[in-house]
Amino acid sequence: MSSIKNITASNSVPIDLAKRIGEKGVGIILVTMWLSYYDLKKDKIVMVDTDEDSITVEWYAKIYNRWTEENRAAQINTRLIPYNQYPDNTLKKKKGKAPTIDFCFRAWDKNEGYFGAECKRLRSDQIPLIEEYVENGVKRYTSGKYSSKSSASAMIGYVQQGKIVDIVELLKPIMSTANLEENLLRMILEKSPQYRSRHIRDLDNQVITLYHLFFDFVA
Repeated sequence: MSSIKNITASNSVPIDLAKRIGEKGVGIILVTMWLSYYDLKKDKIVMVDTDEDSITVEWYAKIYNRWTEENRAAQINTRLIPYNQYPDNTLKKKKGKAPTIDFCFRAWDKNEGYFGAECKRLRSDQIPLIEEYVENGVKRYTSGKYSSKSSASAMIGYVQQGKIVDIVELLKPIMSTANLEENLLRMILEKSPQYRSRHIRDLDNQVITLYHLFFDFVA
């Protein structure tokens, strides 16, 4: 699955992390995310007004436990580290902090990139949250601000009001502004509400696939 093109003693071509771990590796990451969501939901600590950062911190703890205790990195034969609030220097300005993605699975060698997960709260009765999901979530991938060395990453929607199918329909027209090749497509082979979209990244005109996982905290 590796796609190393040129290696010299002093410089190596960045590896597309998603291609390196392949569909199996991406699948293991996504399954870990889903199982950790179910672990979190059992705790019943996420309420309709719980803020995004608080949810992500608790979810990250569940992911870290599963990833390390079950040695899931060994299943994809790649050394990945679950990392919360990871700064990405790709498009960092000369002044100010680097853009920080909510969560990622980072390669031990940070130059090899990461599989990102940007998280947003969602409510069908609050259109600004729907817009935020795209404008400050999806478009951070399509601009190259996040995950510029990976052809796949994830968006996580914390659904705190409404039905997922309704939220998806609200998202679709807004998603059309995000260099779209494929809009939100339901992955019917997945039991959980998982969708996929494909976009052309501004930074290099390469296709990036986003997996959209919608975590239902309504019930």
